[in-house]
Amino acid sequence: MRRVAFLLLPLCAVLLSSNASAQLASETHRPLTAGPAHSRVTRYVMIRVASPRALEQIAMRRALHTDPLMPRAGIYRAWSSRYEDGEALSRALEADVASHSLLAVEPDYEVIHRPADIAIPPNDERYGGQWYLDRIGIEGAWRLNVGSPSTTVAVIDDGCDLTHPDLAAKLLPGLDVYDGDDDPSYLPNGDGNSHGTACAGLVGAVTDNSIGVAGTCPECTLRCVRLLGPSGSLVPLSADVMAFNFALESDVAVISNSWGYEHGAPVSFMLRTAIETVMREGRGGLGTVVVFAAGNDAAEIAANELGAIEGIITVGALNNFDESAPFSNFGASLDITAPTGTLALDIHGADGDVSGDYTSLFGGTSSSAPIVAGVAALMIAEQPTITGAEVSELLHTTARPAPFATPDENGHDDVYGYGVINPEGALMALRAMHPADAGVDASTDDAGVDGAAPPPQSGCQCDAAAGHAPTTAWVLFAFAILASVIVVRRAACFFLLALPFVVSACAIDSRDVGAAKSELRPNTPGATELPPRFDPTDIVESLASPGGSFRIHYTRAGSNAVPATDTDLSGVPDYVEFVATTYDAVLAFYESLAYRTPIDDVAVPTDHGGDGRFDVYLVDFGGSADGAFRRELCAGADGCSGYMLQENDFAGCRYPSREYGARLLASHEFFHAIQAAYDGELSAQGSVLSEGTAVWASEQFDATQFDVEGFASAYFDRSDKSLGVDPIGPVQSFSYGSGVFFEFLSQNYDVDLIRLLWDEVHANPSQPWLSSLDYVLVAHETTDLESAFVEFAQWNWFTDARAQAGVGYAQAIDLPLVHETASPLPFEDTSIRLQPASVRYFRIALGAPSPVTVRLASSAPAASVHILYTTLAGTTVQSAVELALPSDSVTVPSNADSLLLALIDARTEGSGQVVSLCVATTASDGCDSLNEEVDASVPVSCDGGASCDGEDASAEVDAGPPSIDSSGCSVAAAPSKTPGWPLFGLTLVLTIAFTRRRRPAH
Repeated sequence: MRRVAFLLLPLCAVLLSSNASAQLASETHRPLTAGPAHSRVTRYVMIRVASPRALEQIAMRRALHTDPLMPRAGIYRAWSSRYEDGEALSRALEADVASHSLLAVEPDYEVIHRPADIAIPPNDERYGGQWYLDRIGIEGAWRLNVGSPSTTVAVIDDGCDLTHPDLAAKLLPGLDVYDGDDDPSYLPNGDGNSHGTACAGLVGAVTDNSIGVAGTCPECTLRCVRLLGPSGSLVPLSADVMAFNFALESDVAVISNSWGYEHGAPVSFMLRTAIETVMREGRGGLGTVVVFAAGNDAAEIAANELGAIEGIITVGALNNFDESAPFSNFGASLDITAPTGTLALDIHGADGDVSGDYTSLFGGTSSSAPIVAGVAALMIAEQPTITGAEVSELLHTTARPAPFATPDENGHDDVYGYGVINPEGALMALRAMHPADAGVDASTDDAGVDGAAPPPQSGCQCDAAAGHAPTTAWVLFAFAILASVIVVRRAACFFLLALPFVVSACAIDSRDVGAAKSELRPNTPGATELPPRFDPTDIVESLASPGGSFRIHYTRAGSNAVPATDTDLSGVPDYVEFVATTYDAVLAFYESLAYRTPIDDVAVPTDHGGDGRFDVYLVDFGGSADGAFRRELCAGADGCSGYMLQENDFAGCRYPSREYGARLLASHEFFHAIQAAYDGELSAQGSVLSEGTAVWASEQFDATQFDVEGFASAYFDRSDKSLGVDPIGPVQSFSYGSGVFFEFLSQNYDVDLIRLLWDEVHANPSQPWLSSLDYVLVAHETTDLESAFVEFAQWNWFTDARAQAGVGYAQAIDLPLVHETASPLPFEDTSIRLQPASVRYFRIALGAPSPVTVRLASSAPAASVHILYTTLAGTTVQSAVELALPSDSVTVPSNADSLLLALIDARTEGSGQVVSLCVATTASDGCDSLNEEVDASVPVSCDGGASCDGEDASAEVDAGPPSIDSSGCSVAAAPSKTPGWPLFGLTLVLTIAFTRRRRPAH
């Protein structure tokens, strides 16, 4: 009996670990397919894994040696004696990425790093003294806060003069990731070796010591990290990751970066992940502020550059007239501008830019970024519990208008960002936000909570806390009860008491069909539901929307407080009024499309918000998510009532503005409420339909929200997955990405088609939604799903750089390229797995033009499998043609670079199947050996049916449960089979416990 108990203990552990691993796996990875210009290949690669166990398995199977780079983000450096260089090893490991044994892999190229400075002196001759600090009004800020020793700024650069008399007293231990030791000293006699020393001094030189210069944050401490080598030297990309890992593990508040890459090298996936991890998990989960110099090429910041990473603060340079410096880079990614710090620390003595301890020859965006980093450190010293995202937002909103800027409706100008850094204004705004504890000097050892990785397009960090998965403590508590009951064989009644808690803890699907959940609304007195909810001491007010259909619940104080601004003096905060009018607009829009609307909640017996209006609760998600719709009382064909949880202030979220976040959440989450009006019988249609149509609906409401475009890569990267089978785990980016399929349906046929689909789901809730869609297409569009799906596969070729006017999606240029398996000619694969409603894309490199034969052997009827082909010349895709099966000949144009194939399984349901595909020149007869006879009665085998991307490919298609407490941050329910097997196991244990025979006493 004990053995049974110990076997059951891992059940919830599996569920818990699936949250983290699924979240990691959901992230989009586009590997560096070729080394950046002027890079050098090393023997190493960088890999990302979901867990230490996954690292052990891949290392053993692939004979890899590994070193940690950023373990908290799952990033390691790896090498193998079987491969001569990292490129070859990376290509070999791509198969493990495709099978999800690895989350990502890319070669550890060595690239040239450079400081973001310019030729000195610049042609503006108005330099002298520390005019730049006066220009930003630093003395007014110092009267409010001069920093704190517990606030540390890491300066990643070419090392520091650790003995400089104006710096040494401020330095904490650093790191040298260039040479691989603990000494971050500058390189003696090096070219431009004072760069890091100058940057560190601009952040926090020793102040009020009768010598030298003042730092922007006088009392802050510093850590120097040497990353850059001599000018033109090659530095491995893994060193960049190590630098940010040091900052993460050192718990620094701010990271100042005045460097970039030569020759426009793109930021690597691993470095992007490392930076995002620091911004999310640094300072105990509050987030480290990352500042980067914009660069000095007088060029637009490209989308793949360091300065364009979402969430970092990118700084441009100004002269002393608030004019943008002519060398400063610009673009949509530019956040803020600051004057150049021309007077700065030099290497003391003769070894530096000049003979002396200081130089007036510093400049460029290199000297602007440390000033902003110092201001960010002042803000964190003023309020240690502020999040990194709040720092960024306050710098934007309090920036002084640049006199030569022409900002857009969001207040942004491509040349000046959101304006000129305003330290005093930022600190004053911060004090207004936190009047009770302004100026508190505290460490951040216990601040915040651990965050989770953000999925594509998400404004907030997301995890199962948004309403699906139980907390770790709750699950372990429940299973501890179960284990103790079984092991010590206490009374069966105690086991029965524990069982409901265990089942509720293990069941990821949190839907509720009765009124019990009404007791758990966020402001219900005595409610015990997990956050988000109002605190017992909150004074909760409410506002009826102007249209009369919504009631917005909010509070003015505490962690759940909404922004207090009331510009119209109505007595109600502007943000609350904005939310109310936004929901009115969302409802009016969906009513204009003739959708059913949610039933009122007056029948809820305990707490229905005061009346029958739809209730929206503005509560603090604490960075875990940003919104969720919760079903409450279901009445079969009449649908379900429910209410909305929405972030109170979007602090910590990465939306362009609070208003943007509110509109996105309202349109997305309220569409889940509309879905509840159609699916009152909880028919388990699945998250692909639920989240895919919600993403689609949100963009229909406001196309500028780019919801479909933001999530499309999650589908395009895995188009081989069935639209009829929900992905496993609580984070389902694939489901969100499937919004592109519904976008295709509405653009190619009619916007009403999605409503007609939900009408059919309402009429036949037990029917899989793909079958319902097939019925709707036949009845209303004189086509069927098979034909539509084949056309959908064609549209997906014409995106990104391949977009053509009038072909495919209206927003095709903004959609990513679909993932294609790239192979040389000839190509043969005898084990291609197909699932219903899925597409496999192939790109076959061509040589000299000659006829090409494409041959297929399939276990399914030929009518269920289609092959489309087209050719690619540069970025130009020709019109697609369907090939005749089982084999056909293709005439390749002389200018074609590649043959593109789409292998389509257009069934609405059924088992997985394996097909064989061969592509070869007709003259070579390279496909003659292909076995065309495949036994259709044999299902697909994937190592026992248990290792096909977490799915049993031999099983019938079974859509999982709907995403009921769905979140705008990709939080969704697990498949329908997941909650069932823990209950079955527990039932088995209970049966054994009750039927066990006692041994006779001896």
